[in-house]
Amino acid sequence: MNVIVLGAGIIGTSTAWHLQALGHQVTLIDRQANAAMETSFGNAGQLCVSIERVYVPNHVLQEFEEILKSRVESLTLGASN
Repeated sequence: MNVIVLGAGIIGTSTAWHLQALGHQVTLIDRQANAAMETSFGNAGQLCVSIERVYVPNHVLQEFEEILKSRVESLTLGASN
């Protein structure tokens, strides 16, 4: 699959790397000449987790769990080949 990832910060770069590791053709696009030159530059590439609670409806959590399970299954099946 051909995938375009917008933003070459810590999230975009790691997403592109993992997608490529899964065998996808990835194009990483950023408006800066080098990776991590905007938000990820200012926070030194760190991901900061908020201590505030965020409400997520149950149906969203269930959908997310199903997506994760299918991804893990596809990775497991791909690794056994």
